[in-house]
Amino acid sequence: MVNQWVSSNGRIDSFIEAAYLNSPVVTKGPERFIYVNPDHYRYLVGNIVVISDPTFNLDIIRWMLDNGIKVISRINFPEISDLIIEPYIPRIEFKVMWNGDVIDVSGKDLRYEDIISTLTQSSEVEDTDTGEPMKVFLPKIKGIKNDFLFDSEKNLTGLGWGMYQVGINVRKDLKYQDLDLYKTKKVMLNIGQGGLL
Repeated sequence: MVNQWVSSNGRIDSFIEAAYLNSPVVTKGPERFIYVNPDHYRYLVGNIVVISDPTFNLDIIRWMLDNGIKVISRINFPEISDLIIEPYIPRIEFKVMWNGDVIDVSGKDLRYEDIISTLTQSSEVEDTDTGEPMKVFLPKIKGIKNDFLFDSEKNLTGLGWGMYQVGINVRKDLKYQDLDLYKTKKVMLNIGQGGLL
């Protein structure tokens, strides 16, 4: 998927994917695109679709596969055996930074789409349609259900990868933690605990 343009769906998940792929985001153009969690999918033959939403409709994924659309999923859907799974690599990505805001959704019964909507409204993205990869500035969202952050095989969702990049420690087994501190070079020695904060 190198050197592909990511089509903006107006939601933050397309910008998170573009940052991961180091690809530009565009809203129009003649090139073939990568579409992320598309709402409208019937016209995408010949393009690539990336699924990073754990609640994405399985019937739509099956329809796309049956109609020759290349579908790559960042998370596992065990119900679909012929789906290509390419999980996010939990690496440090400096194109995704914390914007300084914290949103707490603890105890709220929110759908994945609600959290993506909140994240989209609370995020900042550098200018698109320039042909250059942009930076994405996300808030930290605390209290997200684990099912929205990673799948049963611990593959990060788009939301999970984005939150990991801004310093939410979505899985304790990941090599790097507190990426916001690392990226801003604010890592401090915690004498009382004998480790890094």
